[in-house]
Amino acid sequence: MATGRYYLLERIKSLENLHRFFLPPESIKDNKIHLPKDITFQISKVLRLNKGDQILILDGLGKKYLTEITNTQSKNFIVTIKSEIKTDFETQTKINLFQAMIRSTKMEFVFQKCTELGISTFTPIICERSNFHQFNLNKLNRWKKIIREASEQSRRNITPKLFEPTTFTNAISKCSGLGMIAWENEENNRIKDVLKKWSTEKHLKNLSINIFIGPEGGFSGEEINQSNQKEFESVSLGKHILRSETAGIVLSTSIFYEMDDL
Repeated sequence: MATGRYYLLERIKSLENLHRFFLPPESIKDNKIHLPKDITFQISKVLRLNKGDQILILDGLGKKYLTEITNTQSKNFIVTIKSEIKTDFETQTKINLFQAMIRSTKMEFVFQKCTELGISTFTPIICERSNFHQFNLNKLNRWKKIIREASEQSRRNITPKLFEPTTFTNAISKCSGLGMIAWENEENNRIKDVLKKWSTEKHLKNLSINIFIGPEGGFSGEEINQSNQKEFESVSLGKHILRSETAGIVLSTSIFYEMDDL
C-alpha cells in the first residue's frame, strides 16, 4: 500500500515537472490539439522538444491535460491528449487585486509577481492622483501574455483574469464582499486584525477579498471616503512607505500567510 502511494506521488511530481502551456478552452475541442505558432516555436526551437515528448496543456480555467507531441511536420505542432490530470495547486483564498495604473514596466512587474503568488483577478484602476491613464489593445495583450507566462512558470492551474482599466469610483462601486485598501495614513488597523475580525463573522475560505493599491501619490481623501462608505477596511502595510508596485505584493502575501495559504 505504501509502495503504491509512493509511486503515485512520484508520478504526480514527474508530471508537474513537464513543460506546461495555456491554451484558450475553445481550442481544446477533441483528442488532437493544433498548437499555435508561438508555442510551436518555443517547443521546437527553444526547448528542443520533438515527436514523442510529453507536455502539459491547460485551459486556464482549471483543466489540465497530459499530451504527447505526435506531429512535427507542419508549422503548427500537433499534440494528442493522453489523459486529464486531476491535481489542484491553487490557493483556497481568492484575492482580486485592484492596482492603480503606474508606469508600464512596473505594472508588468505587478502582474508577473502577483500571478506567481496566486492572485485570482487583476483590475487596473485610474485614481485621482494617477499619472498614467492611457492604455491600448497592444498593451492589454502584452499584460495578458505576461500573466499567462507567469502562470506557466509558477505551475498554476488557471490564468488570472485581467479586466480592462476603469476608474476607482467605478471599480469600488461594483465591488461586493470583503475589501481592504492600503493607506499610508492608517496606523492601527493591521492585516492580521482585519482577517481575525472577518473570520469570526464569515467563512473566509469561501469568499473573495478585494484589495486596492493606490498610485505613487497615494489615494485621495475622497477615495478613502468612498472606501469607508463601502465598509472597506483601510490597512497599514508597516512602518515604511512602500512603492505602489511593492504594496500589492506585500498585502497579498500577508493575506495568504495569515490564511495559512502560501
